[in-house]
Amino acid sequence: LKEQGDELLVLLTKAIGIRQATLLFPETGSDDFSVQIAEPKNNEFANLKLKTNNPIVKYLERERVPLTKENLTVLPEFLGLWSEEKDEIESKDIEILIPLISRDRLIAILVLGKKKSGRYSLEEFNIITNITDRVAVTMEKEYLSEQLRERETELSVINNCSAIVASSLNIQEIFGSFVEELKKIVDVNWASI
Repeated sequence: LKEQGDELLVLLTKAIGIRQATLLFPETGSDDFSVQIAEPKNNEFANLKLKTNNPIVKYLERERVPLTKENLTVLPEFLGLWSEEKDEIESKDIEILIPLISRDRLIAILVLGKKKSGRYSLEEFNIITNITDRVAVTMEKEYLSEQLRERETELSVINNCSAIVASSLNIQEIFGSFVEELKKIVDVNWASI
C-alpha cells in the first residue's frame, strides 16, 4: 500500500506540478481518516485528520465527487463546519479533496494542495479523477491485506502468550517470555508486575 500510494502521489505531484499531496485512510477502530502517505514526506498536511462524522467526509461518501475549496465556501452543508476546521483547510492551502470509492465505500481521501503555478485546469482535474477511480480498488485490496497481516500478527502473539502462561509455574520466566512476545506488537521500553 505504501509503495502504491507513494507512486500515485509522486506521479500526480510531478506530472501536474502539485506542491503537496496526501492520502488519508480510515484508522482501525475509529474510522476517522488520518494521513498514511504524503508527498513530500513532511508536508503541511502531515497532521491532517478528518473525523468520520465531519461534513466533508459525509459529502465525499454521499456525492462521490471531488470537493474543491470553492465548494466548501458556497455549499450550504458546510456552513456547519467549525471555524477551526475551516481555518485548518485555509492555512494548509488545501485545494481539492478527492474520494477514492471502491464497492460503494469511501476507502481513502486524496488531498491536494495548490499547484506550483496557476490553477487546476479541467483536463488536469479529469486526469486526477480518472487515475483515482482506477487505483481505488487496488488500494483497498492492499489496505485490507495490510490490516489482515496486522491482525494475524496480533493473534499469533496472543496465542504465544497464552502458551507461555500455561507452560510454567515460574512467574519470572513467564513474565520475561510474555514481555518478549508483547514487544512484537507493542512498543514497550519497560514493564513490571
